[in-house]
Amino acid sequence: MNPDELEPTGPLPSPGTLGQSVAFARDHLMLLLIAGVVAIGIAVTYLTRAQAERVPVAMPTRAVTSVGATSRGGPQGPSTGPPGSSVPTPSADASSASIVVQVLGPVKRPGVITVPEGTRVAEAIGRCGGLTASADPGELNLAAILHDADQVIVGTRADPGGVVRNGSQASTSRSGPSGTVPTVVELNTATLDQLDAIPGIGPVTAQKILDWRAQHGRFSSVSELLEIDGIGPKTYARITPYVRT
Repeated sequence: MNPDELEPTGPLPSPGTLGQSVAFARDHLMLLLIAGVVAIGIAVTYLTRAQAERVPVAMPTRAVTSVGATSRGGPQGPSTGPPGSSVPTPSADASSASIVVQVLGPVKRPGVITVPEGTRVAEAIGRCGGLTASADPGELNLAAILHDADQVIVGTRADPGGVVRNGSQASTSRSGPSGTVPTVVELNTATLDQLDAIPGIGPVTAQKILDWRAQHGRFSSVSELLEIDGIGPKTYARITPYVRT
């Protein structure tokens, strides 16, 4: 081989140029190393933060069985008694039935009233304004429970006592001297003895009632008794609970 062929054909780099190339390569490698370190640091920081911010899974809570109570029960929860035990439940409000009764005699507002079922005699009298000054219920059972169509007749001072009538059946605690039970009589068919038995009517007044009926034919209302001589407002107030037309 010709030694001349081994010689470089181009110009050789100068020592200064070669040093600059080596310095540039060293600087470039340093930048790459710094960039790698920074990238690794960023990656480590991201992974650490991701682990720190991980949200724990919520544990399931106990199911609510009623308002204000859990499945364990309580004041408003289900019963915790043994299986098969009965648990009382609040009953529904039943609508209260009504009855119609009549209160007569010396009360402030006598008449027909509607009251709840189970009303007692004293309560019905109270619904009518209470007793007047001339009233005397005697031994009338004020605690008796009324039924539909009952009629309460309160006695007076002149004739203490009272009557609770249910249709044709009557119960009374009249405490008059004779101890007889006054009944409501029909003015147009009553006999002299029946009229005479009414508190406030004697045999003379009873005969006058029969005479008026014979003269006018029949009574169209109880208030026509005021047309008979000897029957004034006081007597009328006493006898009206016991008569009808």
